[in-house]
Amino acid sequence: MNVGLALLSSDRGWGSAGIGYLLAGFGIGAAASATLLLKVRIRDRIGLWIALAAAGEAAGITAMALAPNLAAAIAASALTGLSSGVFGVLGASLNQALTEDRFRGRVGSVNALASMGVTPLVMVVTGIAVSAYGLVPTFAGGGAIELLAAAICLSVRDLRRATPEVTLARSGLWD
Repeated sequence: MNVGLALLSSDRGWGSAGIGYLLAGFGIGAAASATLLLKVRIRDRIGLWIALAAAGEAAGITAMALAPNLAAAIAASALTGLSSGVFGVLGASLNQALTEDRFRGRVGSVNALASMGVTPLVMVVTGIAVSAYGLVPTFAGGGAIELLAAAICLSVRDLRRATPEVTLARSGLWD
């Protein structure tokens, strides 16, 4: 998001303020979803909800690149943040439910590495892709990757039907 938003803002002539507005839209969406999930507890079919959130991210990412003006891009960024918050909270919940206590630190480390270690690499790839293919195809490609993640969530029965209360013994994932 970070490099992509900077490139989008630069390409559209929205400048530094545009980057700030786009990031604020994302942050407001993410905060709204986190606040909503404090009140609404999703008890089953977490994989389905994660897939819907990934599809929402795909729509938001693609819509940002196609937005005719800054206000529309901010709204698309807010949708991306809203979906991202749901994706993150439910993914973390499911991860904790499926991880044995003795492995929780290791699994958390792998998650942190994937989250924080991959991000700078994706920034480089985003810059290269925008230079090679253009802004809209790069954002659409990011959306396509999100849709692939959604399809994976929907195609794995145990993931699609997972609940946060699932135990390792019942899940069958570690058999």
